[in-house]
Amino acid sequence: QGGGTATPGSGWFNSGSSVTLTAVPNKDYRFISWSGSGTGSYSGTNNPASIVMTAPITETANFQAYYNVTFIESGLPAGTEWSITLSNNQTYATSGNNITVNLPQGNYSYTAKSSNPIYSGASGSFYLNRSMSISVEFHMVTYTVTFTEAGLPSNTVWSITFNNQTISSKNSTIIFNVPNGTYNFVVVTVSNYTSSPSSGQITVNGKAVSEQITFSRVMYRVLFVFSGLPSGQSWSATLGNQTKSSTNSTISFSVPYGTYSWSVSLPSGYNASISSGHITTTQPTMTIYINATKTSSPVP
Repeated sequence: QGGGTATPGSGWFNSGSSVTLTAVPNKDYRFISWSGSGTGSYSGTNNPASIVMTAPITETANFQAYYNVTFIESGLPAGTEWSITLSNNQTYATSGNNITVNLPQGNYSYTAKSSNPIYSGASGSFYLNRSMSISVEFHMVTYTVTFTEAGLPSNTVWSITFNNQTISSKNSTIIFNVPNGTYNFVVVTVSNYTSSPSSGQITVNGKAVSEQITFSRVMYRVLFVFSGLPSGQSWSATLGNQTKSSTNSTISFSVPYGTYSWSVSLPSGYNASISSGHITTTQPTMTIYINATKTSSPVP
């Protein structure tokens, strides 16, 4: 109903005469077929079609509504080929940004695919009863690359440069999302800590990747060097909360960066040129030189 017109109109025709049937669809409709009944009638898709009158005949022109559906692509690099496959098993492809298909009224589903496998397309369904547009968004297929740190004090800021992007965090993990490929990474230096590894390369191939980064505190050597004590005499040095004794001329401490108080203790009868002080670890090795002198005996 309302799909078009058929000619000739209803009327009487002489027996044996030939009649030409013509169907003209209205806008948004297509002629589908003739349905005929009676001797000599025609049923089929010819348009126009001819019949020969030998008896009363009824002919019905069948029309079906057709509408345009336009799929509009976004997210793909210019010139990338993509396609739409409909639930009627028809596939349409282009390297432009839209695909227009003329379809009969009805329910449809669709799947969008890209010729570039690193992009995933959308899928969906629609009911077509008018011309319409559907946006099709493509997204780059990415996988997570997770860096996890160990060894840093809580709330310490650390950073990773990966795929030309730097992310900083106070948490124990830093996460990037990238497509398949091989990428370089660099651990940004944290003051007074070393990292292992400090840099490297990661290959992403269809799954998530994890990388452990272990931080260790930079240790400094504080060396006490004594002179003036007879061989075998025991002396001690205290640095911060650590105390060590020795009968040699040196005592060594390994401590992280900081400022420490220190003191030395000599055996009875000896004085130190300097017996206490403070030191800040600014060099890989810090040396404190101390001379021992024998205490003078009182003159009777």
